[in-house]
Amino acid sequence: MINDLSSTASTLVAAVILITIIEMLLPSGNMKKYVKFFGGLILMLVIITPIINLFNSDIDIEKLIEENQIEVSNIEYEFNESHIYNSYNENLKLDIIKRLEENGYKVIDIKMVTDKNTYEPTDLELLIEHDDGDIQPVVIDVFKNASTELTSYDKEIIKTIINLNYGIKKANIKIN
Repeated sequence: MINDLSSTASTLVAAVILITIIEMLLPSGNMKKYVKFFGGLILMLVIITPIINLFNSDIDIEKLIEENQIEVSNIEYEFNESHIYNSYNENLKLDIIKRLEENGYKVIDIKMVTDKNTYEPTDLELLIEHDDGDIQPVVIDVFKNASTELTSYDKEIIKTIINLNYGIKKANIKIN
């Protein structure tokens, strides 16, 4: 593109110089009018030629449009794939929380890793409190925090629920 522009500019300058020299060498008279007229035509031809070549070039507009449509389609596909993956993960987390709450456990935090190709959960980390439905007395101890730790039996129940419903291996489920 820049080579074409510089070539056009040099051709235009050469034509102007040549026409000016010819006009200076000719004596004044009727012939000079014709030389100026044809010199002007030549200059217009030099200016218009690159524009005509631009429209007649081998640029395949349809091919460019098709390539851009393919690129846009790929970007849309990647966006949709990412959106589906994120939505699936969020819905799966909400479903896990719902199932555990139905069994008397309160999920405080959940972290999950899923396979991007199969969408299957591979690792799960939960922070859970046991909620037995009774009103718990509130004890404030300045020197010690109240413990809401789960027993190993509770942890095993939670791992079994998640394993049966979601297929995550018990070894990959971490409960704090």
